[in-house]
Amino acid sequence: MTPPLELAVSFRPTFSTDEIMMAAGPFDLFNFQPVGNGSYQRGGGLFLGTGPIGLAATGVFAAARFAGNRSRKKRAEADAVPRWVQVDTGQLIVSDRGFYLETRSGLHSWNYDDINQVEMAAPSHLIMAGTSANGPVRWIIRSDWAELIFVLWVNRFAPRHPQLADGSWLPPGWVEHVRTHGHAGPIEASRGVLGQ
Repeated sequence: MTPPLELAVSFRPTFSTDEIMMAAGPFDLFNFQPVGNGSYQRGGGLFLGTGPIGLAATGVFAAARFAGNRSRKKRAEADAVPRWVQVDTGQLIVSDRGFYLETRSGLHSWNYDDINQVEMAAPSHLIMAGTSANGPVRWIIRSDWAELIFVLWVNRFAPRHPQLADGSWLPPGWVEHVRTHGHAGPIEASRGVLGQ
């Protein structure tokens, strides 16, 4: 078994003094939420012209105001519909005990014990549900190391996970990528997942 390559980091490990830092790279974080509350500023104003040209201009002005209000209302309604919205970005550091999100606002640690559910939505896109200090969250983490978080969590908590059983979570070349970076040893030893 090849020993893992341990990364040097600039912070104190949170979960254990013998915690192994396995991989690092950029990430984007997405939350399922609306981008607006459905409200909009209705355009007003009064324009009143006299005579045949003035009345025609008044009609054009009223039609333009109506179209503008309708457009703002439709945009506000669309913004009130929840969707996956990027809420943060930074550096992801994956360890054998959890992972860290290093962002502009600080360093945020996630122990695998605090994650309740994971699945791969697409290559490099991990959907996770867990309990944060502020309550429950459901996020998508987009990172080249999303699959590593998936396999470490699944091997520990859900070895019969449907995506693990059918191999559908593996993007082409991912096993070779992990082996090239020296991380296949502990993963293969835990369940033989990468021996396929």
